[in-house]
Amino acid sequence: MDQQAIQRLRRVLGETSLLVVDDTPIIRGIISGILEPLGLRNILQASNGVEAWSTMESNPVDVVVADWLMPGVNGLELLKKMREDERFAATPFIMITGVPDKQVVVEAMKLNVTDFMIKPIDGSVLKQKILKALSREAG
Repeated sequence: MDQQAIQRLRRVLGETSLLVVDDTPIIRGIISGILEPLGLRNILQASNGVEAWSTMESNPVDVVVADWLMPGVNGLELLKKMREDERFAATPFIMITGVPDKQVVVEAMKLNVTDFMIKPIDGSVLKQKILKALSREAG
């Protein structure tokens, strides 16, 4: 990657707003810590789907990274709600889970989930998935 491409990428990432949704504060902190060195300056956090929805309604969000299993509104329910709302229907959504369940994967695929990750979170894989999601959105 040449210097111009790197500068463009940093500019895009600096302007990107990312929402991390997980009921475990430590996981939210780990994900934020992995992504901040990429140049992401606007990382929002929510502890469940209800908080996430409220955050999205008051802040523009370019990418959502959400856990599947959360109390209240879980990640799959949040994804469904987003896909049914024209404001968020095209927003990239990366589902994270510690308990891979084939039925959940099938349901998420039907709802046009952007990508999946299995816990424990691999920082380099997460970065690649975020960049891939952003490039899809731009392309």
